[in-house]
Amino acid sequence: MLLEEQSVRPLTPPRAALNDAFIVLNAGRDRVLFAGGSPDEIVRRHEVDVLIAGGRNMYTALKARIPFLDINQERDFGYEGYQGMVELARQLTLTLNSPVWEAVRTPPP
Repeated sequence: MLLEEQSVRPLTPPRAALNDAFIVLNAGRDRVLFAGGSPDEIVRRHEVDVLIAGGRNMYTALKARIPFLDINQERDFGYEGYQGMVELARQLTLTLNSPVWEAVRTPPP
């Protein structure tokens, strides 16, 4: 499940509904749109496997002991175009395969 966060500008109710419809048409009907709720609640309720979001949600992922990929605008590389998608896949692979996730899920000695 993909959880996407954007905070460009507030949407008025008619624009928000249009925006949601656009996302459903382009992402497919099996996607879930999160209109409200805290990130902690969403991660817990939907059994999220990985969180891809801005840096302020890093602690949500750490508390849930799930991998986190920071896609904040302050990163040192971009995700635009084909090469950007290759870089995103590389970063996601590094995140998912990091040995830290096995370590944090193992009970302490």
